Amino acid sequence: MSNQAQGKLTALKQLKAVYLQQMFPKDGESVPRVRFAGFAGDWEQRKLGDYFNITSGYAFKMDDYVKTGVPIVNGESIQHGIISSNNWSYLPLEFKKKYPTFMLKTDDIVLGLNRPITNGNLKIAKIPKELNEALLYQRAGKIDYVQDVDENFSYYVLEAEVKQFVLKEAVGSDQPFISTTKFKDWDFKISNKLEQITVGNFFRILDNTIATNQEKLSKLKQLKAACLQQMFPQAGERVPKVRFSGFSGDWENRKLGKIANFNPRSTLPNTFEYVDLE
Repeated sequence: MSNQAQGKLTALKQLKAVYLQQMFPKDGESVPRVRFAGFAGDWEQRKLGDYFNITSGYAFKMDDYVKTGVPIVNGESIQHGIISSNNWSYLPLEFKKKYPTFMLKTDDIVLGLNRPITNGNLKIAKIPKELNEALLYQRAGKIDYVQDVDENFSYYVLEAEVKQFVLKEAVGSDQPFISTTKFKDWDFKISNKLEQITVGNFFRILDNTIATNQEKLSKLKQLKAACLQQMFPQAGERVPKVRFSGFSGDWENRKLGKIANFNPRSTLPNTFEYVDLE
């Protein structure tokens, strides 16, 4: 079941990658190769700076950090489509009034400016409700709108264009720090407002579908981990805590080395660590 869920999730992510390539004009082209019915005509070539600006975060001092307060969003916490951290840092509540320029709102678009591509994906995400009024740290940037453009469309056109910008600016294997000056001067194509809304809504629905399937897969993996704990006897026990009906009696205690050769070239270790390869 988890293999099927993983396969579906992978297929959806691949489908999105293909549509991002096909539903925005490529270099030297004026129209996308895949387009919704009812739309025609060339997309207009503009500079990213005509529509968007990047506000870089502030270099808050570690001496100001507190145990609880206003969370800090930094470049490391910004991943592709999500903002996550195992170790949040916090600033005093009064810093929201002291640094209003760097305060984030729900659905703000943020970018990781330093080494902005990880595992082939751009570090771009929207601020979730639980991080409303968080503060932006240095080496991360917030997208500000210079003129009217659909917000959903903005997220996906930036996802496509900024990735291409980073790849073009990269020297060898080194990724550049995203320069706000060069960002503003990057050429891109933009459609009329109605087509922006249509394209933006399409990708929003696709992303929601991906998120739903990601959550389903995560729950299946949690269920599998729980079953592995409950359906095999734990240390000092002879029967599993959860068992199919019709089975009884103790499980037999045996040595792993007596039933299989795990690595015949070396000594069998005393302990094993379970690793889920799915």
